[in-house]
Amino acid sequence: RAGQKWRADSTAILCSPDFRGTALRQLLAKRAHLHGRALPLDDEALELTVASMQEGRQGHACAVGLSGPSGLSLGEEGDTEDWIFDLAWLLRERFERGRCEVARSDELVVHLRLGDVVPDFEGAVRDVDSALQAAGHRVATVVFSGVMHFGGYGGSVVSKRRVDESIALVRRLLSHYGARGLRVRLRSEPDADADLCYLVHAPAVVPGQRGFAHLISQLRDALTMLGKALKHAEFHVNETRMPSGPQPRVR
Repeated sequence: RAGQKWRADSTAILCSPDFRGTALRQLLAKRAHLHGRALPLDDEALELTVASMQEGRQGHACAVGLSGPSGLSLGEEGDTEDWIFDLAWLLRERFERGRCEVARSDELVVHLRLGDVVPDFEGAVRDVDSALQAAGHRVATVVFSGVMHFGGYGGSVVSKRRVDESIALVRRLLSHYGARGLRVRLRSEPDADADLCYLVHAPAVVPGQRGFAHLISQLRDALTMLGKALKHAEFHVNETRMPSGPQPRVR
């Protein structure tokens, strides 16, 4: 959550209609402020407000950091944990509304970072084998989940070599674990919200490496903490509503 590209991407999410209804739009709209005031909740008003900022070219953010000359603040230093819990709550609501693909209890979901960065086969096998050993005989299917990601800047651009490396890795992993008697399948979900919701709610996950994998682990921890907090609160509410001892009847 820092730097020119992060700020530019965040501003684009807030002002582009393409991101309406996404978790990132909801999260940024909740956490961001303009001149100390909350942003409009209506999509059209939000987009017009952010796109009219005077920060570099109209509709583009060019400052480095959380705040820029336009008056738009995208949070505060050190509040990353709050962002994680807010995003976890949004994904939890999506899951409870039945808007997430659900992994089965006998599946091990392996997240693969593909595209501009491709993990090595041996390292991926070590991670999967470790998770299989921990799960015992419960796992019948290994789901390799990944999309080819290219950031579009620096060296992170599409190339035939990287595409071929990604495809080769997936095929090799599918063949390797299929030969060991496990059911295997490839899952490739381009919708980031749907992908994240599936990964953070799956019973067993190998998160992989790098930023998105780290986010998956953070969100899974946050969801566990939220679940415990909600159960604790529900227990105390029920305890208040249902005191022990004889109860008067309703006539």
